[in-house]
Amino acid sequence: MVASTLTHQPDPAIPNIACPKCGLRMQVAAIAPAGDDDRTVTFGCDCGHRYDLSERAIVALARDSSDRW
Repeated sequence: MVASTLTHQPDPAIPNIACPKCGLRMQVAAIAPAGDDDRTVTFGCDCGHRYDLSERAIVALARDSSDRW
């Protein structure tokens, strides 16, 4: 059996962010310090769209989504 790249599960601490332009899953492009013990995570998509999210917001999203799903 050959493993497909589609079956690879990313780090569960990083949420699945769907691109608002094309709907594909966005990938982590960069992580930069943002002050106050926080970091900004930049997600990028193959279509060229970029999305910035603070690490605190990612933690809140992960906590919130685990309660729902």
